[in-house]
Amino acid sequence: MFPHQNSHMADSDSDGSSVDAGAAAVPCGVEPAVPASVEVIQLIEVLKEVEVGGTKILFYEPDIADGDTVSTITRASVLAKRHLLLPAAMAEAVARKSQACIEMVYNWPGGSTSCGNAMWSRFMTPLMEEVKVATRKKAWRDVLAGLLAIFLIGAAEDNWLEDQEVSHEWDEFRKWFTWLSTAWKTLLQQSDADLGLANPHGKPAGYYRGVLTDGLKSWADEVNPTLDRLRMHNEKPARIVVPRLGKVSTPKAAELAGKRKEHA
Repeated sequence: MFPHQNSHMADSDSDGSSVDAGAAAVPCGVEPAVPASVEVIQLIEVLKEVEVGGTKILFYEPDIADGDTVSTITRASVLAKRHLLLPAAMAEAVARKSQACIEMVYNWPGGSTSCGNAMWSRFMTPLMEEVKVATRKKAWRDVLAGLLAIFLIGAAEDNWLEDQEVSHEWDEFRKWFTWLSTAWKTLLQQSDADLGLANPHGKPAGYYRGVLTDGLKSWADEVNPTLDRLRMHNEKPARIVVPRLGKVSTPKAAELAGKRKEHA
């Protein structure tokens, strides 16, 4: 379950409507956008009712499905699709970072291997460094933005994994996936409010965490077999480990934990 290209293809910088964060997950060879249909126009109008309170939506399934009509595209039908409703600044950062990589891949003048190497040197490694810095600062929304950008890039293109030379330095390569898994685990221990997922206009508490973990699991199911194939027989395995949805950190829980340590 991966993010999809949004049919409305809107740009928040020009008219205040939705940023197409999901467009980062469009595979190579997609045809240019066609003039807006009546269904797309209806969707754009409905999104004005959904993207309120400074939010933007990222769909995890087609925003307009086969058989949808103007009458069936409503606020309720949009919110019934698997999605994330993110703070606008976060959604725009995710779109900007991931789309820059996808555009590089589309326009890459060299071979496939050099493109895969560039995805690592220009995006995957720097983004992970940003995630690590944001984690140390406990800037959880920045952590989520970085992890979502990595996810969108990794789910959209396979050169970064299938055709690259970074894995020749296996220990460093393996550590990247350890950091990725640890970052997701730490992130999902934080509250919805800290992550920007608590939105009174969106879905109930816990829904967006499920979307995040389901998407990560789908990605891990594709990536991990390739990691097994890349690994030499005497090397430690590299894995994306999907965290379980466990206890969430809250100010009260942190206070109680501190008191327990004091009396231990």
